[in-house]
Amino acid sequence: MLLFSLPDRKKLVNLKIANYNFLLKGEWMRRKKLVFLSVFCFFAIQVQGCIAISIKTNPYLTGLKQTENSFIKEKTLPEFFNIPRSLPDIKFNELIDQDRKFSTQKFSFKSWKNTEYPKNDTITGTLYLPKKSENRDLFIIIPGTAEDKSAAFVSEVLAGLGYRAIRIDSGFRPLPKKFIEVLAESTDTTSAFNNASDFMVNAMQQRIIDLMRLNDFWEISMNPTGLKVHVIGISLGGIIGSLLSVTDTRVQSLMMINSSAGIARILMDSKMSGFMPFRNSLMKKLGLSYQEAYLLIKEKLKEIEPITYASRFNGKKILIVSGGIDMISFIDTAIPYSSTKETWEAFGKQEWIIMPFAGHVSSFISLLPFWLEFPNPIDLIYTFIIDNSYAAHLIKNHFLPMALK
Repeated sequence: MLLFSLPDRKKLVNLKIANYNFLLKGEWMRRKKLVFLSVFCFFAIQVQGCIAISIKTNPYLTGLKQTENSFIKEKTLPEFFNIPRSLPDIKFNELIDQDRKFSTQKFSFKSWKNTEYPKNDTITGTLYLPKKSENRDLFIIIPGTAEDKSAAFVSEVLAGLGYRAIRIDSGFRPLPKKFIEVLAESTDTTSAFNNASDFMVNAMQQRIIDLMRLNDFWEISMNPTGLKVHVIGISLGGIIGSLLSVTDTRVQSLMMINSSAGIARILMDSKMSGFMPFRNSLMKKLGLSYQEAYLLIKEKLKEIEPITYASRFNGKKILIVSGGIDMISFIDTAIPYSSTKETWEAFGKQEWIIMPFAGHVSSFISLLPFWLEFPNPIDLIYTFIIDNSYAAHLIKNHFLPMALK
């Protein structure tokens, strides 16, 4: 016989309160631990991400032999980009004072052609005008996405130093998701691949011509005797920026942040989930080996591959900045080591800065304060006393001396 004993009502209430307090305390401790771990991880990533290794061209520092690319100053455009172009009809918004150092002004204009992907057909941007400036060069900052905050950060650094800068704000898709999905699902893989690659080639041509039109406008407006342009590209913006640099002879220097040329290598080796169906479809459905698929993509995209035109640009005017985790990891990665190394070699093995603990997106943390750069440990003192961010250091002490030389 089983007897049930009901607890006293007062005891039951006290028991519920005690359990609630225990659970509440446990929840608070759990949240406290999460907050602590979050703060710890942030600072851990901050410290690790800002450690950078600068591969110099000095053979005594690196043991690497400096090579020269066969640079020839071309005055004509590559045939694929040598088409008639008109000045853009740019619409400007109101000039806004940001602080004592510079003002900003939004602008927009229509592309030179309309496509089946309207998002690529309008270019918007922000002009940064320093209030005191003797330099008439123009810096163009091209982000990876429209939401990329690091492009604004870099633009503000340049404007604060007294340089005119243009930040491209509009998004751009050289290979929209729908083409990858069609390629993965289509029974006619060859046709789907041709459609996807043709769109990419035409989209890159469209964007380069539009950026050249923008340079045409500023050359007439700012410096009719000859405009000197410097490009900073981030992620996808670095691919676009490198293609613009080897195409438009007004571009004097290039800085690529977490980016590279070698588009075929990126499509074949990148760990980005969007690219996997692309290469898997080629290799499985067409029965191609890795090398065969790579060569097929390389041939199809040769007209928009910056390395195709490497001899047109002075490799001494390129600075590559990469994240180590971005190049070799399976987390937070996009630009593989293979494409970065191929780019570095194609343009003459100039300076290449590697942040070994930085990923692709998380590398933005590395542009913030507190950093250490080898082989110059004295920089640790420099960052605490003089500078305010690694981005500012990269621009002031690596890129500008090389760009304006």
